[in-house]
Amino acid sequence: MSTAVATPRRHAHRAPGRPLVSCVVTAYNMERWIGRALDSALAQELDGDLELVVVDDGSTDRTAEVLRRFEGISVVRKRNAGFLAAVNTGLEAVTGTYVCLLDGDDEWPAGRLAVLVAELERRPELGLVHGDMRLIDESGTTLSESFFHSETPPLGRGDIFGKLLGGNFVSGGASVFRASLLPRILPIPPAAAFPDWWIAVRIAEVAQIDHVEVPVNLYRRHGSNMSGSRAGRLWDEIRFRRWILTHLNHSRAPLSSLVDCVWALQVQLREALESDPSPFRIDGQRADAAVALAERCVGAVGPEAAARALFEALGHDPTHGPAQAALTRLLPAALDASADTRTRPADARSIAIGTTGDAALETGLLERFAGTVAADADVTLVVVASAGQLADVERRAVAAGLDSCDAPDTLVLVDDCDRVALDGLCLDEDGLDLVLEERT
Repeated sequence: MSTAVATPRRHAHRAPGRPLVSCVVTAYNMERWIGRALDSALAQELDGDLELVVVDDGSTDRTAEVLRRFEGISVVRKRNAGFLAAVNTGLEAVTGTYVCLLDGDDEWPAGRLAVLVAELERRPELGLVHGDMRLIDESGTTLSESFFHSETPPLGRGDIFGKLLGGNFVSGGASVFRASLLPRILPIPPAAAFPDWWIAVRIAEVAQIDHVEVPVNLYRRHGSNMSGSRAGRLWDEIRFRRWILTHLNHSRAPLSSLVDCVWALQVQLREALESDPSPFRIDGQRADAAVALAERCVGAVGPEAAARALFEALGHDPTHGPAQAALTRLLPAALDASADTRTRPADARSIAIGTTGDAALETGLLERFAGTVAADADVTLVVVASAGQLADVERRAVAAGLDSCDAPDTLVLVDDCDRVALDGLCLDEDGLDLVLEERT
């Protein structure tokens, strides 16, 4: 097979002779699908050159033989070191103006590159554009028409740095980003676990991100890419959440986003510790230092800076009792002082229903809310619990499935909070639309 290279139009922002798009294709024992993946990439219509860099991560099947059938591609063969190392190797080799990733078992629909590149060409403020995915099985049969509508948390547009701290919704296989941002991305560290989440967060620190509502990737689900224990995947995500709290510059992140990050970390940590506690390591010394910094910040620069130091402490040790207690005391004042609680985003829930911990525990309200309210309903249940009730309320909420992306929106707060912060939405208690039981 040979590549058909279109005559490139020279773009003012790229050097003559430089490919418009570079694609890193990762493959480990992909003899069954790698040919289809490359065919789908080479079939793209693009007003410029396409560079394909294939990283064969030590395949032991016929992957290398399949790759020899293709002309005009660059193949890097290396000893097997895992997906993250393969992505790093490929990204270090690209030379294009824009960069994208293609897994060796996935495929691209026609027009994929043209749609995403057009957005980046038209909007210089964007660092990355991603799109929807169609999920397919081993034989190519469609399992789901839309990844956006079936499996991802609510998407964001523009400045989504804070949203990405709560969880990832940007698929690497459905993205194109600017090569000028590679110095921020490389090398992807072992703590990242998921290259797509790492790439999205690092880009979102300095640039806007947007998406298109069309499928730009055919994501294939099969035995190999669905293998591995749930505990192992949980520890991967826990490790990255802890890295976010201890390494990223939080100053641009709304406090509510850090709350989301810590909440998810605590929920995942409880589940992971029950399955396999061996990967759990803490850095108590650094946690103690961050708590000491928070104590100095309270009087010197205010509760918001102190709260951010406490979030870092919980990254070093998510079980650190003094940090948890101090954050419980400081967070209401910190949210009140933080500018991010003053604005209401377009996607915030417009109806807030308040209740007490007693009502939530004694009346089965959490279970009924989970069973009767749709996940996409424009309503949030706000449970204000005492410190002694908090653990029981959280446990009941998790048991009811309210920590899932496919559940209605729920927020649990300790009872000394006089403001409710949710994704940047700020409400006074008397701003609740409905109170199911007044606090005494």
